[in-house]
Amino acid sequence: LRPFADTTVLTVPEFCGERSHGNKLTPRIFGSVLLYLVSKLSWHPYLPAAVGGVIFLLSGILTGYQITSDRATGLYIGMLYAGLWALYACFEIDINRPKPFDGIAIGLLSITIVSTKYPYIFTGAAFLSCWTDERAVLSLIYIAVYIVAMSAVDKRRKINHVYILAGVIVAYAITRAILSYALRWNPPDTSMVELYVVKDISNIPSWQESIRLLLAAAWTSFDGGSLALSCALWSLFRRQEYLRLGIIVVCIGLAVGSATIVLDVQRAAAFAFPMIPVGFAVLRRNGVSIGDLRRLAAWGAFVSLLVPMI
Repeated sequence: LRPFADTTVLTVPEFCGERSHGNKLTPRIFGSVLLYLVSKLSWHPYLPAAVGGVIFLLSGILTGYQITSDRATGLYIGMLYAGLWALYACFEIDINRPKPFDGIAIGLLSITIVSTKYPYIFTGAAFLSCWTDERAVLSLIYIAVYIVAMSAVDKRRKINHVYILAGVIVAYAITRAILSYALRWNPPDTSMVELYVVKDISNIPSWQESIRLLLAAAWTSFDGGSLALSCALWSLFRRQEYLRLGIIVVCIGLAVGSATIVLDVQRAAAFAFPMIPVGFAVLRRNGVSIGDLRRLAAWGAFVSLLVPMI
């Protein structure tokens, strides 16, 4: 529970799946500082992640309402997010090893996606999310796709928000390079990925295991939201909007691939959640009625809430 607590000396565990833990590509500065303050106040170490989870659930309701202006649809998407919360490992409580950095990052990304009308909050939350987990960079790309897909946002605002997110990613890369140089800190995860992919051939999973991991990553990433994404892809294909179709397919591929590259499916998959409202935004932009979107969100919520109980 110290600042920079997640940037300790590199260790290489025996099991290849555990090599994704320990040192990370980015010091968990914001999350570590929050946990440090919580420990000083003698509060529960999972309080910041719990607050992030509540923000995550509320963001589902708000994004649904932003897309459709329908409260029922927003509520159903919020319920869909509740199923995801039960599925994601980043909200699980392990008091013996308290390190809920991912839950804090998810909360910051949730603030980002619902604060498009407030540029300072939008920019600040996006930047801090990168300094809580490097996987947030991919989430910011998904948020940019969501903003572009929104029919209620004018073209000029869309361009401005995409520029802001691009600037945040560049600023993160620059400040990270400066900090690395100042502290003489090197990201050891690069060597771990190299060890797993290049040197440790004996631990590479079979093709059957690889397919199982890909399917698990795809389902964990989107859960009930996969219904909306599938309908959105079909809608774009029927309208022959191949560029938009290709962009969303690439984003889905990034989400699934990033969740499997280090065999840390549940935690990495949590960062794909901004793609779920992308599906609803595309359908709304393509003229799908509010009633149909409401039913689609309700079915998504049903699937999302049902699966964790199976």
